[in-house]
Amino acid sequence: MKKETPTMFVMGPLNVGEAHDHNSMRSQFEFDQFSKQCKKAKEEGAQAVSTDVWLGIVLKDISSTRHGMRATFDWSHYDRILQIVVDAGLKWAPILSTHHCGGNINDSGWIPLPEILWTYLASKTCSGKLEAVRFVSEQGKASYESVSVWATPLFMPLLQQMFRSFKEHYAKEAKHFAEINFSLGPTGELRFPSYNQHDEGTGYPSRGALQCYSELALIDFEKRMLAKYGSESKVLASWEDRYRGRIAPPRPEDAEAFFRRGDHVNTQYGRDFFDWYQDSLIRHGRLIMSSAINIFAARRSPFKRVDLAAKLPGIGWRLGRWTSSGIVYGDRLAELSGGMLRTSAGADWAKEAEGGGYRPILKLFQELNQLATTRGSRVVLYFTCFELDDGHSGNHEEAHNCLPAHLCHLVGREAKRQGITLKGENALGWKLYQSDSWKRMISFLPIRGGFGLVKGYTFLRMADIVSNEAALDGFRLMRWAIDNLLEDKDATK
Repeated sequence: MKKETPTMFVMGPLNVGEAHDHNSMRSQFEFDQFSKQCKKAKEEGAQAVSTDVWLGIVLKDISSTRHGMRATFDWSHYDRILQIVVDAGLKWAPILSTHHCGGNINDSGWIPLPEILWTYLASKTCSGKLEAVRFVSEQGKASYESVSVWATPLFMPLLQQMFRSFKEHYAKEAKHFAEINFSLGPTGELRFPSYNQHDEGTGYPSRGALQCYSELALIDFEKRMLAKYGSESKVLASWEDRYRGRIAPPRPEDAEAFFRRGDHVNTQYGRDFFDWYQDSLIRHGRLIMSSAINIFAARRSPFKRVDLAAKLPGIGWRLGRWTSSGIVYGDRLAELSGGMLRTSAGADWAKEAEGGGYRPILKLFQELNQLATTRGSRVVLYFTCFELDDGHSGNHEEAHNCLPAHLCHLVGREAKRQGITLKGENALGWKLYQSDSWKRMISFLPIRGGFGLVKGYTFLRMADIVSNEAALDGFRLMRWAIDNLLEDKDATK
């Protein structure tokens, strides 16, 4: 039986050149640098380069039609990028990035979502307000980074047109594609923007902030609870009427006390709320990825054999700490606010055999992969933070209950149980300069003595590797390990 050789992809810059002027001095310099980096990456053994394809660059117009709307796209900027990748002998792994660029860790540019997108989506809501289709947090602040999961049904017609336009434009170039990745939220990940910059004091190592206070979110929560229980009186009776006749998320001013009292775990209201919170994320991911599968893995699609990929975040803080008798789990509120966990499965959070709480969200990717395989395709799931070590005595990571390495094991083992193809990313570019980071990532590969949990990596970023000798040494070490230590290496020939 032929086994899959792990992949080594590199991630390009957030953007290359100026989309509106390829002849400018800046464009010429950045295209030249990108070309040199691609050729060096190929020389060192990389197979593909991943780049964002920003909706903020390619979307040119939205117009109304008799049957709904029509979106116009311009792919010429990415034609140039693809050509540079191909000329270097690499394959392309584009990310159809429907979030904005800028304002987060490692970001070096600013490409917002087009205003015409926000106004079009808002026009489909009752209020017509932009905040209706954005995430609104418990602090009352709206995120402009990505369309909210409760607005996804309104967003889908445009996304489907984007996918079809991309497919048709690059049909003749399909042989040059290694993967097609799909943005599912902020920074391209399937999560809530619970620790993003629109809020104050919600980043690492805080619990983050709930993101469910938009008009569409409030309507959806009430609708789902009424559908579950049958009537308002039955909803409130189940919740012991402790929320004073409200079918709504926790009051923003009471959110901190809500968690402090343990209501998120110990009440039926809390369990119902977080079931709905995560299910909203799952429904959103299913809508987008099933559409991607139906379009790119259609019967006569030239992309039928190209992997379709998505990404989950590695939210490793507040998870727990090591003790002499093993791991003592923390409150895990950062993962909860991000949408990775649900409190109705709270008893499973400490059970590694149950996926440490990740079974429900990983189940989505198992189902998507099953759909894709019926079409002759495959869904690949990326997970971040494989280069990071757990907090240990005496460092600040321990103080913040950071267990990113343990989290990678939890997710990796559960993905393997569910038959999901898992690949990895590093969370921090500067960690590539440290040899321990590379050894840690190598340990997750299916090599002799390894854990065998991931099928490859995309390294963030290409420039961090090709311009730094320490990072290059790590890259070469991984290449050597794959070439010489792969389990059942003869079976791959």
